[in-house]
Amino acid sequence: MYAYEVWNQVPQPLAHEILDSAYVHEKKLYRQLVSEMSANLRKREQLVLKMPRAERHVLFQPLLGLPNFEILGQNLFITWLGQTQEAMMVSFLDHLGIKHDGHGYAEGFPESVEDSQLKKAVDALYEIHGEDKVNVYLGVMERVSGIQWPALAPMLRFKPVVSS
Repeated sequence: MYAYEVWNQVPQPLAHEILDSAYVHEKKLYRQLVSEMSANLRKREQLVLKMPRAERHVLFQPLLGLPNFEILGQNLFITWLGQTQEAMMVSFLDHLGIKHDGHGYAEGFPESVEDSQLKKAVDALYEIHGEDKVNVYLGVMERVSGIQWPALAPMLRFKPVVSS
């Protein structure tokens, strides 16, 4: 999935957690986020920065769900995953028997994996880490890593988006 599609599926509390991770761990990325979001909200950065973080993140999330913020949204997900979700990434790769650096980063991925093995790995992640975080990880990982495992997308448990 594209990152902007994933942003449209992320519940607001998790979106705040992800954006807060950039605030804490990647100041440069967070400054870029504030700059781009402020411009699109037609507000001065200083005014946006005076808002409580949770409040500003509520304004940012719908914008991150637009295709023109694909790269920024992807970078935010990658930062959050790398800084806070190492256990989930390691667990998934271990379940699939994919060599990694011990922190959840693999040099490469096999062309294919057995569907039953993939299902076991995905189900284990959902059981341990919860639907929302696993959806983000698997949705983003598929695109970023370039894997093309046809069985993976149907295993994701995104809830249908209800428009208001």
